[in-house]
Amino acid sequence: MSLLQNLRAEFSGGCELLFGKKSCISLSNVVPVGTTLQGLVQILKSSYIVERPDQFVDATGSTLRPGVLALVNNCDAEVMGGMAYVLEEGDLVEFVSTLHGG
Repeated sequence: MSLLQNLRAEFSGGCELLFGKKSCISLSNVVPVGTTLQGLVQILKSSYIVERPDQFVDATGSTLRPGVLALVNNCDAEVMGGMAYVLEEGDLVEFVSTLHGG
């Protein structure tokens, strides 16, 4: 099984709190070639989220919760195929929470 050699995930807008206050995680040699954005969300949920996974994924646990924006290389992931986007070598995937308490 081949793994992507250069892949990063960044978190902001409150998402970083779910990942132990880390704003960036290197996923080099972790994610298999051919993994979709949805697959990456599953990897992050199962191996990297430290607390409150329900604030990152929806009730089914299979996709991002409404209010969490995914960007791939600074472009809205929805424009690139949404959760079906197949990750490529060198991608930067950013997750930004647009929900804020009041």
